[in-house]
Amino acid sequence: MLSPSEVIKEKACPLFERSLAQGFAPPALEIVSWCLAFTDTPEYQKTLQAIETSMPLYEKYFPQPVVRLECKPEEPVGFAMQWGNGRDYQAEIYRLQGDSNRARRLEYYQKAIDINDCYKAKRRMEYLK
Repeated sequence: MLSPSEVIKEKACPLFERSLAQGFAPPALEIVSWCLAFTDTPEYQKTLQAIETSMPLYEKYFPQPVVRLECKPEEPVGFAMQWGNGRDYQAEIYRLQGDSNRARRLEYYQKAIDINDCYKAKRRMEYLK
């Protein structure tokens, strides 16, 4: 019998990856938690970069629920989900790009701060200085 995390990797990761490949940002936050093998691929980096241009296409689908938006300083309470608008998710994409691209880390963190005052990017930039 598969454990819940194995089921997510087997069943959900391909769905997350396809949604992200179509330019829909919310799955990126789940991929970074559950689909670690994909986050180390050039395809993942390319897909994150492409999201910037596709975000306007999905604006009507926001807000979207998520377990945790790391750019927001407040944490969800109990089992509550957070709701993110397009700017929230774009900031999260920039933060993820900064986390995974050392050469352009500060640039991406600054974009996350500029678009949505990303709390986690600010903290990481302070640490890197």
